[in-house]
Amino acid sequence: MKVAYFGYRKWTESILRNLEDNEFEIDAFTIHDSEYSSNEFRGEEMTVFNPKEISELDLDKYDALLFYGWSWIIKQDIVDNKVCVCLHPSPLPKYRGGSPIQNQIISGEGTSAVSLFKMGKGLDDGPIYYQESFSLSGNLKEIFSRIVEVGSRLTE
Repeated sequence: MKVAYFGYRKWTESILRNLEDNEFEIDAFTIHDSEYSSNEFRGEEMTVFNPKEISELDLDKYDALLFYGWSWIIKQDIVDNKVCVCLHPSPLPKYRGGSPIQNQIISGEGTSAVSLFKMGKGLDDGPIYYQESFSLSGNLKEIFSRIVEVGSRLTE
């Protein structure tokens, strides 16, 4: 299986690094102002691109496109013609959209979930493949560590 991994936030880099020993053939993509500590994956440079120009990439060679911690709308023709999987740190359908962790903490939630879902027509909607709960206790570093742990396990 050939997979394209799109991410740019520090915690999504940790999930990508956890996939380095996975048997999937993975091409990693990131953006110019990525929070990643390195733009290298499995000894090769990641493709750095403008997320608004995703349709200019050769996506036909991939069986699945993974969007982890992603903040941009993917064009509907891509969503309709490719398996587009998104990781969202909330118990979807609750807390769709931006700042899901912050909004859950502000709302007084004690637990959250990592949701892996097939992208649909709306924002953070579509059929959920996997959803696993985790605690929102502790500081943000601890919370993101749990998201990485669950997200890595669900992706494998």
